[in-house]
Amino acid sequence: ETARMELHPGIAFRGTEGSRRAWVPGTALDVWEIVAGYEEMGRERVLEESSISGDRLDAALAYYKAHPDEIDQKIEANSRPPEYWRERYPNLNIQSIEY
Repeated sequence: ETARMELHPGIAFRGTEGSRRAWVPGTALDVWEIVAGYEEMGRERVLEESSISGDRLDAALAYYKAHPDEIDQKIEANSRPPEYWRERYPNLNIQSIEY
């Protein structure tokens, strides 16, 4: 992690051992969350509709470019449908919100 932070200024790591993840200090967001928003909305909309600065967005995108598998894995895990979670955790109360 130290080497990655040196190569990617503006990136830090958080979480417990075994579930560490890259995030962008100064935001409440992990890199994967910023990248997912960027892929869905595009640069201009992310900058207009969030508190993320251009420098922080660029740091997240640079980290993603260097470590796409890591970030894509987290994006994929987050986009699993409710059925996946219901099957895996049958006692979990999952509610869908349509917007």
